[in-house]
Amino acid sequence: IALCERLGETKFRNLTEFVVAEALLRAGRRRQAEDALHSIEETNPGSDFFLLGHIQRIRGLLARDADDAQAAALHFSQSLSIFETSQDLY
Repeated sequence: IALCERLGETKFRNLTEFVVAEALLRAGRRRQAEDALHSIEETNPGSDFFLLGHIQRIRGLLARDADDAQAAALHFSQSLSIFETSQDLY
């Protein structure tokens, strides 16, 4: 991540940060996962549907783990819409 930042390479930095966010979530480190998502969003990845869809999916997992079914459903629905818009079969 640091190398990508030094090179000004945001796409690979964001993809790496996304993998880190999911790994942190799976390790039970919710706050750090949330921080990783915020770090991605700060770079404004507005046209990267793959990344936006996965951000919403991870937010859905975070909400589910926090027993917030309504927020989880919203994030999962947004994720699905993004993937459908980009014609991603994920």
